[in-house]
Amino acid sequence: MALTYDGRAFNSGNGVNWHQTTGTGDNPKDIIYADGWFIATGYGCIYISKDNGVTWTVKEYANGEHYIYSVAYGGGNLVAVTQNGKILISFDK
Repeated sequence: MALTYDGRAFNSGNGVNWHQTTGTGDNPKDIIYADGWFIATGYGCIYISKDNGVTWTVKEYANGEHYIYSVAYGGGNLVAVTQNGKILISFDK
């Protein structure tokens, strides 16, 4: 899975041949693979794909934050860091 600066998404089964999918339409800052899901960060939201990037579900975080810069996964929890240094934790992925 790869995301471009303008939110286009590409997936590949072999790392050689790439196919464009729907993408996020946002300016992603980070993307991870966590327990069968791709999770990307963007402007005030987190994008989740359960089907290898074919479709994305938006989880908005509208609390005065701008970009969510980074996301990590461990122990069943997602942890994200915002542009303003806030730490967001999800206990139910």
